Parts: sequence; structure tokens; C-alpha cells
Amino acid sequence: MRATALLAVLITASIAPAAERSPGDQFAIAIEAGDINKIKALVESGNSPDTPIVYGENQQTPLFKAAWDGKTDIVKYLLSKGADANFRTPDFGQTPLSQAVTRGFDDTVEALLAGGADPKGKDRNGYTAFALAVMGGHFDIAEILLKRGADVNGTDDYGNTWLMACASMGSQEGMRWLVSKGAAVDKVSQLQYGGSTALGTAARVGQAESVRTLLELGANPHLKMKDGSSALSKGQESKNEEVVEMIKAALAKAPPPAASKPKAATGVTGGAKAGSVRKPSPRP
Repeated sequence: MRATALLAVLITASIAPAAERSPGDQFAIAIEAGDINKIKALVESGNSPDTPIVYGENQQTPLFKAAWDGKTDIVKYLLSKGADANFRTPDFGQTPLSQAVTRGFDDTVEALLAGGADPKGKDRNGYTAFALAVMGGHFDIAEILLKRGADVNGTDDYGNTWLMACASMGSQEGMRWLVSKGAAVDKVSQLQYGGSTALGTAARVGQAESVRTLLELGANPHLKMKDGSSALSKGQESKNEEVVEMIKAALAKAPPPAASKPKAATGVTGGAKAGSVRKPSPRP
């Protein structure tokens, strides 16, 4: 939708006489053409490097558009002239960095980071640039962001870990990459909703291949959440017979670990319901 709206703006702007084009339209056309000399002329004639490019009810900056288009030379120039590296769109809180990450432009990502872009910033849904890179399959960029302090066990604003997000969308490659980089396969999140893991999430949405992959990666099918739910009960909720049978087979294959005192930090135990505490045996 955004791309369609911007295209309409560009077409309209290109038809209009040059004298009637707004500075924002001129920036947009120059970026689209990769015309850095025109960009320089616009800035040197007094236009702000953050001149709004307006389309419909939304707006962006020249840096935002250049990042989306992967025009790294223009990105570097605009940053050198003081463009806001952390501009956020009013609607979804997207940034130039999130745009470059989404498109897979690693050179542009490097330029933005060097120019002060916040690698840990989140959009309105709580997704970081790292999360977008992993979910988009841009692992070279994810590696860059990992070196900048990205958290492989991070969560969005709803408590979904990046592993849970990949499990939900069926990204087997994303899950394997995250676990290879240290993501906890059995990390419990969303305690405010009773608790869940990546395996529980995959089971709940009926993602059979995600369930298979997580079990291969060592996910524990015996875990019970704070609300008493398990991967099996979540799979039964999804009514996906393949998922249910897969989890039943995993449960039968590996006996549950000995129940231990639940950890308050996770709200989960290996075999006993979280929140239950064993009474000590009477002394002889």
C-alpha cells in the first residue's frame, strides 16, 4: 500500500512542471533516479535533509526513502548533512534502519549504523531491526546487528520471542539460525497470558513443520506453563492431528525429567505444573 501510494506521488510529481514540484517531491524523484547531484543541489540550496516527502496521510524523509531504495551513497550524504538517522513514521514507527533491513541492503544498514541509527529501536509492534532481519531471512544483516548488541532472546511488545515469531510464521531457517546463535529453545515468555514457549506457539497455530524443527532442536515437550497448558494441549486446541501425533510421539520417546521446585523467574517446570511446590518428606 505504501509503495503504491508513493508511486502515485512520483507519477503525479513527474508530470507536473519542475517549478510546481514541492521540495519533497523533488527529493523523492531524485532518490528514485539515484541522482545524488540533484540531492546535493536541493540541500545546498537551503532545503532540509529531513524535508518531508508526503503521500496521502503519511510522510517520510529523504533518508527513509533512500534507505528503502538501497541508495547507500545518498544515505551517507544525507547523514553527513545532519539527517535524522532515527526518524520514525507516525503510523507504524518504522525507521530508515528498519527499511534497509527489510529490503536486505547490508551496505545501507552499515552506513545507517555508522551514522547513528539505533540498532535496538523498536517499531509500534515491538520489532527490532534484528527481529526483522531474522524473520526476513537476512542473516548476514542479523549477524551485523548481533555484534551491535542485539538480543537473540528478545521479545516484541506482546511477549513473543523472536524464536516464537519464527515458529508462528513457519520460518525453519530462522529458528535454526537463532538457536545456533544461542536462543533458548525452551525460553518461556508471555507469563501475563499463562506462559508459552516456541514449541507451544507452533503447536497452538498448527505449524507442523515448526513443531518438527523445534523438537529436532531439543525443545522439551513435557514443559507445563503457569496456567497448566502444555505443547500437547495447545496442539489439541489447534485441532491439527499431525501436530498432536507428533507431540504425543515425542512425549512417549523421552520420559519427563524429574519434577523440581518451579522457578519463579520462568513460571515453568520440567514435568510439574508451574506454581506447584512439593512438600518435604517427613524426617524419620
